[in-house]
Amino acid sequence: MLSLAGALSYAELSTIMPRAGGEYVFLREAFGGPVAFLFGWMRFVVGAGISAAVAVGVATFLADAFSLSAPWSPNIAADIGFQGIRGHPWYFCSLP
Repeated sequence: MLSLAGALSYAELSTIMPRAGGEYVFLREAFGGPVAFLFGWMRFVVGAGISAAVAVGVATFLADAFSLSAPWSPNIAADIGFQGIRGHPWYFCSLP
């Protein structure tokens, strides 16, 4: 029920404000530009941090699972992290 309420709320907001930007636009209209700007940067930093944490976790697991030496772990983490950031939605968007 909570997911349905959230989805209906976003549907209502996006019919009232039919502009690209999603939550950024809603926050900009409700609280002004500085709050929306900080929210956008927070989403970017948190998204990159989550991608990095997942990359390190997967690299550690793969290094243990395949008995790789220590120099391989950072390379695996860097590769996974790069793929994660490339797939992150903020990589393809720019805030207005």
